[in-house]
Amino acid sequence: MELATHIATVKTLTDRAIKNFDTIYLGDPTCPKFPGNISSGNDLDRAVDRVKKLGKKCYLSLYAVPRTDDFKWMETLIEKAEKLPIDGFEVHNMGLLRLIKSKDIHAGLFINLYTKQTADLLKQFGTSRVFPNPELALEEIDIIKKSVQITMPINGNIPLGISDHCFFIDELKMEGSCETLCRTPKWLKQDEWQLGNIGRAPISGYELCMAEYMSDLLKSNYQFFYIYSFRRDEVYLETASSIYRDLIEGKIDEIYAVRELSMLAKFGLCNGYFFKQSGYKYISKRNKEAI
Repeated sequence: MELATHIATVKTLTDRAIKNFDTIYLGDPTCPKFPGNISSGNDLDRAVDRVKKLGKKCYLSLYAVPRTDDFKWMETLIEKAEKLPIDGFEVHNMGLLRLIKSKDIHAGLFINLYTKQTADLLKQFGTSRVFPNPELALEEIDIIKKSVQITMPINGNIPLGISDHCFFIDELKMEGSCETLCRTPKWLKQDEWQLGNIGRAPISGYELCMAEYMSDLLKSNYQFFYIYSFRRDEVYLETASSIYRDLIEGKIDEIYAVRELSMLAKFGLCNGYFFKQSGYKYISKRNKEAI
């Protein structure tokens, strides 16, 4: 069993934040302008060194929506990263696949993978693992898993899309630095929906929680699990990862795990779209009713 997450900067790459994880995706793929973003090459050497000293795997997460002008600096970054002891790259754009020469490749969530046929195509370009689009139901992901390894999200605010423009600066014309504006999500409520924005990507207000279904996922031979962590602090990362570790090892039960994870959720829990429903609902395994 492997547990992974994203860490955006060296500053947030603390022992406390990552101690319960096996794999770290270095950087924030949503915005190259985010201060200190490892995805833009900031402190890459230090980040890799820190993760490797703790005996963990690390993948450089590349910017998700590059324009033509971005490819030059990204190619330079990839060449530099390939000389470091990283385990590979997380790629969200198919145009970057041919630039990677010698490392393992994981397809990230913004590559928008919906079908087994797309997974088969990505395998031809050297991709060993894929992140299914968050809108897919579990039975659809099961089909893709027959073809390629799956990164299975199990907790956190679900990214719902991405833009190459900043909602705060380019659209709302808000004043302030990127660090100030993007330090925490900005929240909007409409009817039953709660939506957040972290600059270039909207995220769900309700947090995915699959703690009740972990035993089912393990029985279905899912091995690689992921906790969404965009703009989350080390307390959240340490606590959420510890709960899932204890749950999988049988130290706590599912009911206790869900209760503890609900205390970390600002607006509440959901199952995402895994059970063919609107992403803000939570269906309990015990009573099969949407809460």
